[in-house]
This record gives sequence, structure tokens and C-alpha cells, in this order.
Amino acid sequence: MPRKSEKDMAKERIEARKREAAKIKKEKDEKLAKKKAAIMAIRLSKDHKTKLAKKLANGIIVDVINEVQARLAQEAGFTAVCIFTQPPNVPFGPGDATSRASDPRAARLLMNRVLIPVMAKVSIGHFLEAKVAERVGVNLIDESDYLDSNASVFLDKENIAPPVICGITCLKDGINRIKEGASMLRTPIQPQSGIAGTIGTLTAIFDSLELCKDEEKRKTYFTENEIPEDDSKYIKDGKFTVPLFGYGAIATPSDVALMMELGCDGVYVDNIAFASDNPRNRLKAMVQAVKHSKNMTEMLKLSVGTANRLL
Repeated sequence: MPRKSEKDMAKERIEARKREAAKIKKEKDEKLAKKKAAIMAIRLSKDHKTKLAKKLANGIIVDVINEVQARLAQEAGFTAVCIFTQPPNVPFGPGDATSRASDPRAARLLMNRVLIPVMAKVSIGHFLEAKVAERVGVNLIDESDYLDSNASVFLDKENIAPPVICGITCLKDGINRIKEGASMLRTPIQPQSGIAGTIGTLTAIFDSLELCKDEEKRKTYFTENEIPEDDSKYIKDGKFTVPLFGYGAIATPSDVALMMELGCDGVYVDNIAFASDNPRNRLKAMVQAVKHSKNMTEMLKLSVGTANRLL
């Protein structure tokens, strides 16, 4: 057998090192893939998402359109912000063609600028927008009735890592959204009826929940509204099993306090909160209103100088 040349042996050593390096890389990639899969499994777990959502209970969230507003909200004590993408010089408008999902770049920028959780809006049923928001790494997602949407088809929230908050108009809506995997609920935007519409929606929801505390009345209600009997597990002691936030035309500290008094687990304020000559003071007053909703002396103090700017 002919003796190998130095050149051939050197070549074999190089090939052996390449194979060893490839083997090590493959092992590292497999470990990393397993780690990522384990992390994603945790993020997708209902318990994990519910815990994240419940951390926001008894707190207040606000829609923001830029970093300045997000910083003001953080300084005031808001528990989270939701980035809303608004084209220049275009007013907000539910269902308007210009009202679309949060810009991923804006969401990522905000996450690097503030310490509180950042939420992104996606259209109802728009799975791709939701996966983009998930990839960006936002803390929560708002499946928003404010955007262009397919209101009859909702996201499969079980397969989306961030907790999802959804708008509801009645008890049946709430149950259906929880079944789909919603970790939080809120009332819908009220473009026409304003705060009166929000109050009416919440009153109807809480009346239904209260009625369902009586087993016989609950069964009758479920039958009349075509709700499966097994879905009773999504309500308990007159409440949903996930937090319910008041949302829609909430503009003053008194509005915020009213949401808590009606029975909400927290408050979600739209961008009108910044329509003030002194938005910093108004935001701080709103945060305090969550804590002092039963104290009328304190509420009087919080209501002074926090009216809307005339737009």
C-alpha cells in the first residue's frame, strides 16, 4: 500500500477537523432549538399568559403614538402602553383604512425605551399581523376592533405567545374569547355613544354575570343565549376567569374611577388621555383614580385641572 504524502495527510486532518466542527455546531444548534422550543412552550402555556395578564389587574393601560407619550405614561405610573400607528395628520378612526396594526419598528423602539410592558394592536382575525407582533417580542397583543378587521373570524389565541386582550359587548362574547385563548377582556371602542356606551356595555355584562351566580338562572340564561353548559367554567363568582378592563371614551379621572366602581379589574384608556393642556397631570390623576375611586374627597382633588383640551 503506497504511503500517503504529507499533503494528503494534511488534507485528511483538515477534513477531520471540519467534520468535528460540523458535529459540534449541529449539537449546539440542536440544544439551542430545544431551548427555544421549551421557552416557546412556556410562553404558549395558558398559566404563563394568565399570570402575565393578571399582573396588569388593578392597573391602567393607555394607547400611545410615540415615545414621548410612552415615557409620560411610565412616569405617571401606568402599568402598560399600547403602540398605535397613526399616519401624519390623519385623525384616529375605528375601521378607517388608515388605522392598521402597530408598526413593528415602532413597537421594538418603544420596548427599548420604556420599562413597562408594551402592547401592539392587530386586526381581528389577522393571524399574520399577530405572528409579526410575536416575533418583535411585544409583551401583549390587542386584537383590536379599532382596526380594519374580519369581525366574524377571531385569532386562535392558543397559538400566539403573547397574552391577547379582546373587546367584548356581552357575556357570550367574553366566554367565546376566553375559549379562543384570550388572557384579558375589555369593552369595545365607543366612537358614537362615548362614555355612555361604555357604561351601558359594562352594566349589561355585569348584570349577566350577577344573574349567572344563581345556578338555575344561569342554566336558563345559557339556554336562551345558546351557550354550551360546559362553558360555565369560564365564569366564577360573578366574574370572568380572566381580567376585564373598561375601555372606550375614558377621558378623565372620574371616568377611570367609574370603571373600577362598576366592577372592572382595570382600565384601558385611549389616546384622548393626552388631549390636555397638561397631559402629565392628567395621566397621574388617572393612575391615582384607580386607587382612590371610593374616596370622593380625593376624587375632587384629582378632577381639578384635568379637563379635555378643546379640539
